[in-house]
Amino acid sequence: MSTHEMTDHVRQPMGRATTGRIVVRSLIASAGMMACAFAPGLLHLIPAYAQWMSVEHTGAEGTAQLLVLCVQFVIAPVAALLLLGIALRIEKARWRDYFGRVGGARAGGVLLAATAAAALVTFGGSVIAHLSGTDVGRPVPNTEGLPVIVMIVYGLARAFVLQGIQEEWWFRGFAFRGYERRPWLVLGVTTVMFTLLHLASQGGQTSTLEHVLYLVLPLGMGFWAGVERWCTGTVWGAVGVHGGIHTGLIAPAMLGWSQGSAAWVIIGVALCLAGGLRLAVSRPWRTG
Repeated sequence: MSTHEMTDHVRQPMGRATTGRIVVRSLIASAGMMACAFAPGLLHLIPAYAQWMSVEHTGAEGTAQLLVLCVQFVIAPVAALLLLGIALRIEKARWRDYFGRVGGARAGGVLLAATAAAALVTFGGSVIAHLSGTDVGRPVPNTEGLPVIVMIVYGLARAFVLQGIQEEWWFRGFAFRGYERRPWLVLGVTTVMFTLLHLASQGGQTSTLEHVLYLVLPLGMGFWAGVERWCTGTVWGAVGVHGGIHTGLIAPAMLGWSQGSAAWVIIGVALCLAGGLRLAVSRPWRTG
């Protein structure tokens, strides 16, 4: 597809929502998401900074290193705002066309509720996977000697600032524009595209089979996030699900629980079931 054709697809998102058009928007969202995810890494072009960050420090320096990373993560959503601002000008759209018509305190409530629900489901899945004992021996993050509060701050910053916010702005924001016309199609296509994008993710996979099994986790994440976007009418519901899932993994990481194929599948299935239950209870198609 030529650049002109891709631009044409983006300029006319509110027309008939075809599978091809939604795929194109998802591809653009994928490119934007990856660009923003790697944007904080530009700081590593500064030699002194790169040298200091390349060493795994402990004690006070280790704490400082994690806090610096938290600040570095801010670059990702800032980059997303800049790129999405350009997309808005091209489409002659408004921010609410991407983020939804729900804002203010209501959006904040949606964010907190979705975060809590996703964190609980994820932690519950982690407990089941841990008790199964099938992921014994997997590498876990080294948190020895680091203050608990710093680990929590770092985990939340990574969950929301680096990942949840900017990734959902792209996938359940930009790629979801115009979903009211064919919500099932948009939900299906964006979920599949979001899942396949994670073939490039490194979550500790050691074989082709594990790369496939790993996809169950982003499948559940993408599906529930899309459902929440549809049900709440705001991208902040999706941000809550995404960030909540990563939040639910903070405690297992701090406890030293291994995360492997059993955890990916169990948590991913649990997320799919939670998203399906949310959809069945809310039935957003009745008010769409």
